[in-house]
Amino acid sequence: QECAAGLLPMTVSGEGAARRIAVRAPRGRPRPLRVPHEDALSAALARVRRGALAPALVDNGPAWWVVELADDAAVRAMVPDLAAIAALTELTGAVGLAVFGRAPAGSDHQLAVRAFCPADGIPEDPVTGSANAAIAAWIHECGALPTLGSRYLVSQGREMGRDGRIEVRVDKDGEAWIGGCTQTVIRGTLDW
Repeated sequence: QECAAGLLPMTVSGEGAARRIAVRAPRGRPRPLRVPHEDALSAALARVRRGALAPALVDNGPAWWVVELADDAAVRAMVPDLAAIAALTELTGAVGLAVFGRAPAGSDHQLAVRAFCPADGIPEDPVTGSANAAIAAWIHECGALPTLGSRYLVSQGREMGRDGRIEVRVDKDGEAWIGGCTQTVIRGTLDW
């Protein structure tokens, strides 16, 4: 896939309804902050139960605020303060706020994720590759990947009436691969 980050490696496997595509995301790195942001971060997270990992601004092309919540239920129950999230992202140059929480044992996924980009006119995004890649990078950076596994399944979008499934793999070099099932909706050729 070619994008602003350059040419990104992809894998394609399977056929028809079983087709899966994954792309290696640009490596996410914590970005140092040069502006006081603590009050804006506290306002954006005022009504949530946080998890163990500290919030971080992770840059993998776009910069995402990545915040672990207490668990899957806290992610699902979050009522976002979109004005506070917009103020935080505008202040810090982030595209959005991505929250994640671990699912209980026996769930059909390991993490629940929600991504909010109100300053860009997207109150909530149902499936977000770059946010999931930033989350994977932060979990890896914090040394918390062994408790989750190098391959895991994310549930995103249920709160919007969608049921996005994102397959995440962190390879031996610490690179995040983001993918899942695909469906061809249109085929065509462009000539110019």
